[in-house]
Amino acid sequence: MKDIIHFIRKQFLCGVPLVEFNFHCNIESLSLDEQKLLLDQTVNDELVVKYPIRIQYQKVFIKHLLRTLENKGCEVHDDIYSVYGRLVALTYNSDCFKHYIIDSTKGIIILKENNCLISEGTTGLRTWQASLALSEWALKNKHFLEDKTVLELGSGIGLTGLTVTLECNPKKYFFSDCHNSVLTTLCENIFLNISNQSVNIDLNELITLHLKLTNKTEISVLKLPWEEVDEDLSLKLGEIDIILAADVVYDNELFKPLLQALRIISKYCKSKQIILACTERNTSTLEEFLTLGGNLFLINQEECPTQNNFIWCNDPQVRFFRLNLI
Repeated sequence: MKDIIHFIRKQFLCGVPLVEFNFHCNIESLSLDEQKLLLDQTVNDELVVKYPIRIQYQKVFIKHLLRTLENKGCEVHDDIYSVYGRLVALTYNSDCFKHYIIDSTKGIIILKENNCLISEGTTGLRTWQASLALSEWALKNKHFLEDKTVLELGSGIGLTGLTVTLECNPKKYFFSDCHNSVLTTLCENIFLNISNQSVNIDLNELITLHLKLTNKTEISVLKLPWEEVDEDLSLKLGEIDIILAADVVYDNELFKPLLQALRIISKYCKSKQIILACTERNTSTLEEFLTLGGNLFLINQEECPTQNNFIWCNDPQVRFFRLNLI
């Protein structure tokens, strides 16, 4: 039962939608002690209390437990009613957190994000499925990233970058994005997971934030609009071994600046590999990108990793591509 409750906790902490939730057991079979353990591992978990996941999500989760137990005529632990009352009394907050358990190392990555699909003119304040898949890919390919200099385009709020810097021991890691609100939240998430010290950030500079970790990995956060990437900027970055990007292929108006940025960085930073994780929301849009990209790069499709540490929806599917400059 402990393994089952651990998997329920894992899904709950990262906000797996209830319609996709796998309880691996009949809820009505839970004893009172097991109901209490489930509460302690989910809504009453110290991590959730300190960094709360979306309140509405927590209410729906508890309401599902209550409805299932009551409909089956089961005895319900008093704490379930108490918790539901506490949650109902809480007010809405657009900011919330998700917590990603990395089973292979028992690590946890905490991410602050925004409830809204689009906030402050950007979709970058949430974690998207291709980022989850790319994070899984990174854990599967630690040897590929270890002691390398890595640049991530469109880092968003930082899941992939934090996974790589905390678990894969790169030499240097460059996070990057172009929206001030995203960069601010990204830096907050870096502080949450890597450094307890508050470090000044300057959103008007190329290098918004720079830190050196105890494992000797250097990390920098870059304000990097793709259309501003040129030879001079690339030379300032120095040699980049690997470029990573997740969910950056969704708007055909951005294809030209994205591909030009990839071309320039690959050329002047001597990048050997580009790994793209793309959610195939629209097949024609993705095919248009691949056709345009094929004029500049050799493109090979890679296998999407199996879900071992991260959980994401497979519909629409995430496709992986490895690009090499022609």
